[in-house]
Amino acid sequence: MLIRAILFGLAWVLLSALQCYTQAWKPGVKDYNYTQIADAAALRRGTLNYTDATGANLTAYVSYSNTSSQPRPAVIVVPDYDGIGNYERWRADLLASLGYVGFVADIYNNSVAQGPALPEANRFAAMAIYNGNLTLLHSRLLGALATVRKHPQVQADRVAAIGYCFGGAAVIEFARLWPNTPGLQGVASFHGSPLVRNSSTFKPGTNVSVAIFNGYDDSGAGVSAKAKAEVQAELEGANATWSFTDYSHTAHAFTLPSNPLWTSGPAPQSAYSPWADRQSWWALRSFLLTVFDLGNLTNPYTSAGGVTYDYNSPFIGSAPATS
Repeated sequence: MLIRAILFGLAWVLLSALQCYTQAWKPGVKDYNYTQIADAAALRRGTLNYTDATGANLTAYVSYSNTSSQPRPAVIVVPDYDGIGNYERWRADLLASLGYVGFVADIYNNSVAQGPALPEANRFAAMAIYNGNLTLLHSRLLGALATVRKHPQVQADRVAAIGYCFGGAAVIEFARLWPNTPGLQGVASFHGSPLVRNSSTFKPGTNVSVAIFNGYDDSGAGVSAKAKAEVQAELEGANATWSFTDYSHTAHAFTLPSNPLWTSGPAPQSAYSPWADRQSWWALRSFLLTVFDLGNLTNPYTSAGGVTYDYNSPFIGSAPATS
């Protein structure tokens, strides 16, 4: 009985400590100033006009560190359904502060007013165009890839893509375009939906690594248990290198700090999860080091050849100070 009581007491202490730790670093929305990142003064940020095979007028957001003139890997950011906004630019800046070139792809074209001000109905209408016309979506993705590979700061054979929500589904589709994706080494999808497409599948032997980060409690039809099983079977059937992570107590759009926190009750349609955001961002950092072969594989805690990729800025979970 004494041993059982001691064990119970230890378990209670550990649980209490865990709860305190979790609550201690949970940020409020006010803590996330999208213009404020580590070492912002060291970043060169701006826009880049480009086009794709359709001839559309597109404008990307590009960010990279000006502390080095050497070419480096690039990460394409595919926006969610409201297009390019401060959130996507912020993610690109975070990637730039880790040593990469952050490139936010323009999917909708620069004649569309994008970002949070885009009305909800317009967002769904714009997204529906590309979900319903994969050829057009493919053109936008390949146009972004061709453009970023020609950027003087980019190592053309080291490109990855990440995406959120609509963009998360788009980067999964990006990997399905292999072998017509020169330089694309990996894609990472954050709460992407839909996971599967009726008219598109991964090609056997694909060498584009795929990481999917999903909320277990996401109720969307595009991420149903059936869809999860199907995309994993599709990846396995193509002999791809892949991972699928479901985060517990996590709803849709869990990486967006402006979403409300889910603290109790039934799962909401979408909610911010500081825990899942933090865990998935750490996983992304490891994923990028691996696909770009930047880490010392005999010791994953060191960088390759003295290069400071990924080790020169704090992590998002530290939450920038309020301004």
